[in-house]
Amino acid sequence: MGMPGSPMVRRRRLAAELRSIRESSGIIVGASIIARDITKAKADEREIRDLNEELEQRNRVLERSNIELQQFAYVASHDLREPRLRVESSCGAGVRN
Repeated sequence: MGMPGSPMVRRRRLAAELRSIRESSGIIVGASIIARDITKAKADEREIRDLNEELEQRNRVLERSNIELQQFAYVASHDLREPRLRVESSCGAGVRN
């Protein structure tokens, strides 16, 4: 932000490349500088990095949830197996009598 009454100043990120200009004999007689505005590219990189971090966090939450669900399914399966075995053994005993 600029000061009141002054034009707004925005920070920009630049990538610069410096190249020498040589005569055919190889002597440097000048230089050229090419600058590119990479502000948007850097902002996009930052956004991608932030989104990847959020995705990794969500994956960790899902992995923990999957482990808890697997543990629940194991316990539920075991708890349901016991009454079934009792019913089967009772039915089997009644049939034999």
